Amino acid sequence: MFKGKEKQADVQPVKLYHILEPDQVFIDLDVNPATGLSTSEAERRLALHGTNEMRGGGRPSAFKILLRQLANLMTLILIAAIVVAFVIKDWIEA
Repeated sequence: MFKGKEKQADVQPVKLYHILEPDQVFIDLDVNPATGLSTSEAERRLALHGTNEMRGGGRPSAFKILLRQLANLMTLILIAAIVVAFVIKDWIEA
């Protein structure tokens, strides 16, 4: 029925670690807070999960932000009303 439904079975639920007690996080992540991870375990997790980096192309340009703001339907209607007011020379309403 839904495309990609078979992929959903591979996805694990996200654990909200920021609301758990620190001791519970240590247990869930199998790490000793006093010693941390061993080098081999850190390398294994890096190979398994990849680097801890944000994905994306960075910040959008100011021009793209302006275009997104102007693409709002209400904004376009107001701009059209301003244009019509100028065309019919109704300076007060424009």
